[in-house]
Amino acid sequence: MNGNNFYSVFFSELKKKWFIAVILALVLGAGLAFEKRGSGGVVSVSTSAYAQNLVRVVLNDNVNVSYVKDEGFFSNSTLTKYAFMKESEKKFDYSKFNANFPLLNEENKFGWINKRLWTASFYPNLFVISFCVIDEDAKDMEYTNANVEKFVAEYVAFCDKELQKAGIGHIEVVDKIFLPAEGATLTVKSVASKYGIVGAVLGFCLGLLIIAGLSMRKIKND
Repeated sequence: MNGNNFYSVFFSELKKKWFIAVILALVLGAGLAFEKRGSGGVVSVSTSAYAQNLVRVVLNDNVNVSYVKDEGFFSNSTLTKYAFMKESEKKFDYSKFNANFPLLNEENKFGWINKRLWTASFYPNLFVISFCVIDEDAKDMEYTNANVEKFVAEYVAFCDKELQKAGIGHIEVVDKIFLPAEGATLTVKSVASKYGIVGAVLGFCLGLLIIAGLSMRKIKND
């Protein structure tokens, strides 16, 4: 096949069928933009935000230290975390930690917080209580950085209240760590616009390939 002949036929077909490339550009661009607009309020392109408290459980005289070791610290229990989630929803805007949180059902809401709020045993009566809004979460970075420490503090206070209510003891905070998220938070509108442009370019290129294929078929038939 002569190269010059192909380009001649291709540009001739392009003048007649340019609308194919334009239509595909519009369809793919609009499709990708619509998909991204439906993903929530903000899209995070930031690192994780992390806060932790090292706490000591001071047991009452009538409670053996083996209680904590054998039974496990109740702050890691499903009931405790769920009760805290329901109470903390009145104080914290979870949609700022994850824009998709309001779209989740109750089970998935708990699943989200259960993976990000945890307790690890450091010693028989020493525990690390941590909360991490990960980089994949569509978070409002400013709000998240301003509240992850407060969130952990609220959970420690909640657990302390429950321990005292049960007559087990109380919690003392030994140390704190805070690692803020870094990066940027983009609105879905701006992300959708960028994906729309990418989709339009891909659609236009696909249209050119289709026209090239039609040109080759025309040359072969001629």
